[in-house]
Amino acid sequence: MQFRRIVQKIEVVLLFLVLLQSCAFSQTDVQTVYITATGKKYHTSKCRYLQYSHVAIALPQANERGYTACSVCNPSRVKNPTPPAPRQSEPALQQPQHVKQTVQVKKKTNLSTRCTAQTKTGTRCKRNAKTNGKCWQHQ
Repeated sequence: MQFRRIVQKIEVVLLFLVLLQSCAFSQTDVQTVYITATGKKYHTSKCRYLQYSHVAIALPQANERGYTACSVCNPSRVKNPTPPAPRQSEPALQQPQHVKQTVQVKKKTNLSTRCTAQTKTGTRCKRNAKTNGKCWQHQ
């Protein structure tokens, strides 16, 4: 009876050691770097160029995609940095597509307070106007 318990304990310990060893070999020492949506460099998590966007990627994968190291943060010297804080919208882990974005600019309505009167030479007056649209000289 005691022999059977000892054998069971040894089996549990051996199973634990096998699982521990398999976990140790399954983890690879791959450095995580971060790329931006539009750039061609990879960065550490603390780099100032990751202010607006970041995508986590393995260092060998970044090299395969043609990214080069940032000269500011030197990510090839750092091993497994802490990831940056999560942001509202994370871009997918894909090759960033360089897309031109069009921005609509609203025209400002004429809020100027420039005088609307004409000078003797026929040009518009350059002074600031009061509420009636005329400056002190053209009232």
